[in-house]
Amino acid sequence: MGIFANLKLRRKLLFAMAPLAMMAILAAVFSSIEIRTLDDWYSQLVDRDWRAVHHIDIARALNMRYGFYRHWTRSRDLQKTGSAHERSCGRQQRGR
Repeated sequence: MGIFANLKLRRKLLFAMAPLAMMAILAAVFSSIEIRTLDDWYSQLVDRDWRAVHHIDIARALNMRYGFYRHWTRSRDLQKTGSAHERSCGRQQRGR
């Protein structure tokens, strides 16, 4: 430790932490460049392929509509026939 022998503890810690600080700064710069690149790529994708995005939105809406319809018909059928538990016990609801 010939180089660091004459330095005080504060300076030694500074030299030890300098590579970590440099790595954090480089990681921040790299991530900001990558985010900007991905943002530009996605903007071009949406501008160029807006029809595909529109079709995906339509498909998602139709899927939700089918799910709501399926839930509605199932709940309507259960109201007509009673629940599965009531049918298995042999009891029927009165007045329906």
